[in-house]
Parts: sequence; structure tokens; C-alpha cells
Amino acid sequence: MKLEQSVVKKIKMSKMLYDLGDECFKSKHNLEKIGAGIILLQDSVEIFLLAVCEHLIITLEGYVSFPQLLLKIEKKVNDVIPLKRNMLNLNSQRVNIKHLGFLPPNYDDCKELVNTVKLFFQEVSNRYLKTNYEAISFINLLKNHKTIDLLGQAENFYNNKKYKECQRNCRKALYLEFEKDYDIRGFEQESDLNLSTDLINNLPRLLANFTKAPSYARNIQYIEKNVKEPIDYIVIDRIPFEIDLRNYGINSLDFWNIRNITPHMYYFEDVDEWVIKDEYKNYNYNKENAEYCLKKTIEILLLKERYDKKVKYSKLKKKSKSVIIKDTKANIYKKASTYSGVVYKLEEDCKYQIDILDETRGLKEKNIFQYIYGNKVNLIKNENGNEIAVSTDTPPDFFSGYMLKEKIIK
Repeated sequence: MKLEQSVVKKIKMSKMLYDLGDECFKSKHNLEKIGAGIILLQDSVEIFLLAVCEHLIITLEGYVSFPQLLLKIEKKVNDVIPLKRNMLNLNSQRVNIKHLGFLPPNYDDCKELVNTVKLFFQEVSNRYLKTNYEAISFINLLKNHKTIDLLGQAENFYNNKKYKECQRNCRKALYLEFEKDYDIRGFEQESDLNLSTDLINNLPRLLANFTKAPSYARNIQYIEKNVKEPIDYIVIDRIPFEIDLRNYGINSLDFWNIRNITPHMYYFEDVDEWVIKDEYKNYNYNKENAEYCLKKTIEILLLKERYDKKVKYSKLKKKSKSVIIKDTKANIYKKASTYSGVVYKLEEDCKYQIDILDETRGLKEKNIFQYIYGNKVNLIKNENGNEIAVSTDTPPDFFSGYMLKEKIIK
């Protein structure tokens, strides 16, 4: 059973208290700090046990003492909790210090507490949470594997004080989840595309389904005038973007803050290459900013995934339907009307593979038109004796437009 976000939150709090307690034990001759360390370690264990109870669906009514928490878990799992005696001893020392005012023991008498508590966390996590304690993180609640890898690296960079690398990875994660949806590079019509004129003319309509960039930027003219370096391929439409953030429940200021303290970048997905615009603003890279980026990036992505999980999508897996047209003659129109211009004529004795994107009523007639794209093919038999379509042209000579539905012969 996967850990719920609320369980991970408790464990993250437990880890923070553990780290604070660990720091206190580094002052070997400061009894006050050692006493504070014991209190912090016990608090850490208690919050961790509350997380275990929630994961195991153990009902807790009102205040439940530390020993009772242990007993409830043992009853649920029908097992003796590892290092139970050590944890009860830790709790007794905490009560003596915090509630009875006793002096804490000297360092030599409790120096193993830090390691014992860590071992307790590891053993209980393996047995009852079925996961590695060190790997418990909000990052593991995410779904996107690329994002998980990037933020996992960012967390390691932060722990190793590589704040610049940490902040860069956070921005990469945000780029993949948000910014890449505003990429206009697909509208760049280079001469080496080797596509037919008709398909090139219809590329904006096809590509418009795959970008949220504003309409004024979805053309070669905008690109030639405004794109001077790779990061210019990202054109965010600010108003609808802000609406998206609000719908996700994301604090807009957090998102733009992260962008302000991280470098602009672009990802050439086809060659798996990141382009990072280094503006030499090294004063942006520090522990405070890295911690903010890491925490807020994870929070933002979890909110987005929670929203996406609630959205209802069509159950259709394919966005197009592929058919073979044999021995027919038909016109492909520029618009959904037989009165519009003809962009392609099917040849009577040829075969075509047609992908149907959608269908609609005509502009001026009641006939049904299907928006299609396709190319000329030959049908050959494979080794299993089944017919497969193979393009007659290299590269394929594609065409697209509106075709009367009655002309489709399946």
C-alpha cells in the first residue's frame, strides 16, 4: 500500500526533528543541549509512530500515550516492535527531563541514542510501511518518472550543498510539467523537412493541438522575428496560465519566484539536450533559495497532479482512426464544403492510408465531412500473410483537408 501524502508529511516532520536532535548530540559536554536532543529524538519517534498508525489504519481516539502507541501497533501487526525497550527508555528519559526537571544523563550514557533511533526508523519502515526509510520523500508521491529523477537529484544536490545544481534541477522539473506546453518550435518550417506543401500549410492546425502558446506566436513569421535563442521558443500566455495555476490551487507567487531565482532553459526533446541560459547571477544560488525551490517545486507538482487526477478524460486512447481507401476517386477540400478549394485529388487506381482526426457538418451543406491526413501506399503481405500498408514515396507525400464521409470506403 502506497504511503499517503499525510503520512509522508508526518514522517518528514519526524525527520526534521531527528536532524535537530542529532545536532544537539554533537555538543558532547553541553548537558542542556543533550537534554534538548533527547526531547527532540522522542518527539521524532512519537510523530513517526503516529504516521505508522495512520498507514496501518489504526484508530486513535483522544490522547494516546507513547507506550500505548507501541501497543496499538503491535496488536495490529501481531508482532513485537523492534527496539521497543530502547524506545520506552528514550521516552522515560524525555519525561524525566521535560516533566520532572531531572538533569539529562552524560554524553557517554546516551551517545548511542541517535543511531538507535535511526535503526528503529529503518526497521519499522521495512516491516510495516514496506518501504526504505531513507527513500521516504514527497518526491516519491509524484507520478512522472523524469520529474522524480530530476527532483531526487535536486534533493541530493541540496544535501551535498550544491545549491546551483539543486535549483537548476527544480527548474527543469517545472519546465517539463508547465513550460514545455508553450513550445512553438514545431511551427518552425525549415526547408529540410521534406514535407509536401499541403501538409506544411496545414501544420499549424495539426500542431495547435499540442501547444498552449498564444495564437499570435504559432507561425513562422513570429519565429523569424522574435526567436533569437532556444529559450525564445517558449511563449507563455500569461493570463490563461495564471488561470491554470489558480485551478491547480498553486500560489502564483511561488511559481514565479522559482523562475526568478533559476536560469531560463529549453529542452530539445528530440536529441535529449538541455540548453541553460547562464546569466552569471551566482548570488541567486544559495542554501535559502535552494531550500525554497526544492520545497515549493515539490508542492507545486503535487498540487498539479492532484488536479489532473480529478479531471475526466475521454476513454478513447487514439486521437485518430486509420483506414485504407482502395480504388476510389475523391476530392480533399480546404474547408468543410464542396464549394471550397480542392487541395488534393485522390487517384482512382491508387490506394491511400487515411487517418481521420474528426468529423463535422459542412459549412453550406448538410453533408458530413471528416478532417483527414494521409498518403499514397501499396498493400503488401507480411510474413504472417496479413496485408500492411507501405508508403509509395520516400519521404511520404502527405496531404490533409476535409473529405466527404460518404467517400470513405473501409
